[in-house]
Amino acid sequence: MVMGAMAVIGWGVVGLLMLMSSVLTAEAKASGEDWTPYPRLRKEVKGRSLVRIIPVGTTASTVLLYPSSFGRDPTVTPVTLPVTAEGAAVMVHNGIGNYHWIAVTEEQEERALTLATVHHFGMPGPAPSVMLAQPKSRLEIIPEPLPREFSTYRAQERWVFRVRLDQRDLPHHPVTLLAPHHPKQNLSTDPDGRVQVTLPEFPQAALQQPAPGARPRRPVQPFQLAVEAHVGPHHLITVFQHEYAPPPMTNRHPLLGWGVTGLGMVAGLQLWRGRKEQQS
Repeated sequence: MVMGAMAVIGWGVVGLLMLMSSVLTAEAKASGEDWTPYPRLRKEVKGRSLVRIIPVGTTASTVLLYPSSFGRDPTVTPVTLPVTAEGAAVMVHNGIGNYHWIAVTEEQEERALTLATVHHFGMPGPAPSVMLAQPKSRLEIIPEPLPREFSTYRAQERWVFRVRLDQRDLPHHPVTLLAPHHPKQNLSTDPDGRVQVTLPEFPQAALQQPAPGARPRRPVQPFQLAVEAHVGPHHLITVFQHEYAPPPMTNRHPLLGWGVTGLGMVAGLQLWRGRKEQQS
């Protein structure tokens, strides 16, 4: 009798723990905490010339930095930076700004994972097109192009990325798009090895109003493009991560839009009247 009661209680505890685990998992998915099965990069901007890169979910001990002048200046080579408990301190290279490529590589036996991103330093520097075209790993995801300086990817916009394997375009190959609060999207490259990516809607949960007195900051969400390939015994995985923002005017007061429209109509009316007077 006692043994039976204890068994019932035991199974009840197990059931309760399983229920709590499922609830926590559902909450995590709803909040976008486990949005990717791949490692990711956290970025903390510390100033105009410094950003801290924190790898998450990887044992990589170094970060590779490819300056914007890489490929243009033969004296410029990738910079190896150590990953400490606070991440890797990435500084603008030799005072030359614009986009820098940042990559983390993790190799385990026959599996090689490359996790890459870019960061724009707000200083003059060469266009990143040459740097992007340089080979940096066997399996690559290359933005074509990157957003303009001081801009970013935006929700619902379409962007093109190029996928290469051993410096050759990889046609008709699966690519995965991942973002918090959204199911993954299975895409494919075209015959030229390019994939068109339409970024998802910006999640309403991420549109937070700034606290009273706080400086408003542009809300952003991360996204990843992932591609995998098997070459003989080698399993190659490459992930490109960046962030995207809401469309322009999101969360702006509707009266602002009406005000701008009204000013435009008044200006147009004045211009029309001036032309009529000239004609008369």
